[in-house]
Amino acid sequence: MKDLHRWLFPSWLLCYLMICKCSNIIVQNFEGENATLPCKYDSQYHGKCHICWMRGDIPNMGCGDEIIGGNGDTVVRRQSQKYQMTGEIQHGDVSLTILNITKQDSGKYGCRIHVPGWFNDEMHYVHLIVSDETDDFNGSSSVKKGESVNTSAVIVPVLLLLLAFVVIAALLIWKQKRKSRALVEIAQNSENSVIYNNSGSSLGLYNREMAVDNVYQIQTENEYEQWH
Repeated sequence: MKDLHRWLFPSWLLCYLMICKCSNIIVQNFEGENATLPCKYDSQYHGKCHICWMRGDIPNMGCGDEIIGGNGDTVVRRQSQKYQMTGEIQHGDVSLTILNITKQDSGKYGCRIHVPGWFNDEMHYVHLIVSDETDDFNGSSSVKKGESVNTSAVIVPVLLLLLAFVVIAALLIWKQKRKSRALVEIAQNSENSVIYNNSGSSLGLYNREMAVDNVYQIQTENEYEQWH
């Protein structure tokens, strides 16, 4: 069982952190447009959650370089009117809209949803690419205007295959342990049988000794009767 736990727990933790907790999305727009960076959560399941958007990496705790934040109902903090949350915040749509984007707005953005409980926060990354009107969207770039690509669609199948491999390995280990346990039980039963047979032999020997004594006693009595 220790080997089983050693396989399953790290694999479950890896899949849980990479599939359930974090996603990566790429959004590309032209300069001068409004760009919407998607971020949603299940408000019916979690309830209304505090959220924050920041530029750059999401820290282990807090909101880092926060640009806008909400309390589950409305926006309560913002760095500038340039940043808006125009979705239905009460229903879990906390997508960020950046008005009149420029190339300086390009980069990584993080959305942190403060889900109640320990280590339950959901984290989503969105990479914004801002292009000039003269840039060729039909060239080497595979992301069209306003289109988002979720890289978790590629990561998830790979992780599922990894999880399947770990489960199969765990089952093989469990079967091997079970087989070894069965062999031990068979060996123990064999030892018990030998002990029982030895006990039976001793009992038989004891009975034969008693029979010899009885015969001797009968012969002695007959001899006594002959003399009298």
